Amino acid sequence: MQFIRENIKPGYQLLAHTDTVFGWMIRKVLGSDSTHDALICAVGRELQCAEFHSPYQELMVGDAQPPVATLHPLSYYEDKINAGKWRIKVIRPVRWSDKYGEVASEEWLLRVHNAPYDYWSFWRSLVWRCMFKWWPAIQGKDWAWYCTEGVRKASMAATEIAFSEVIDFWKNPMPTPRTTEKRLADGVFVDVTHQCLT
Repeated sequence: MQFIRENIKPGYQLLAHTDTVFGWMIRKVLGSDSTHDALICAVGRELQCAEFHSPYQELMVGDAQPPVATLHPLSYYEDKINAGKWRIKVIRPVRWSDKYGEVASEEWLLRVHNAPYDYWSFWRSLVWRCMFKWWPAIQGKDWAWYCTEGVRKASMAATEIAFSEVIDFWKNPMPTPRTTEKRLADGVFVDVTHQCLT
């Protein structure tokens, strides 16, 4: 399988099922099929926020994974898919505009890229879901991110600029890939995999 590059846009999300020990743990704890969220980022374009500059002119995957949030080429995901290690859905919010996608990409690059992985909030969130469902959700740090948390923050900043209102598509201060699955089932996100992967 490979991505159809002309159909993928900045701001599209990748919802992944990973066949790793860590992925298995996440699925068991969350009761989800998916284990990871990532964001398609436009790298090297003239971005609205001029603080980020790169020599590249391509779409890459913004990944908040341990130890720090990084960018992967689309081929990294293609290799994982073709090796049978990952299954991917390409999704986007139903409320969509190209401006939203571009700003979400910019926000991820400015705020999440190269930030440390938010181990503390991620593990506390998992423990909370396993044992203490009556506790209120645990808010993460603003300088460290785990996968869904980083995508959510970039998305919320993008909605404020693109739609003139802050929209939390996840409706959860500490979302996980399971939250993304639920919002996809609720119709908040739409699956565009058939247009983006062949």
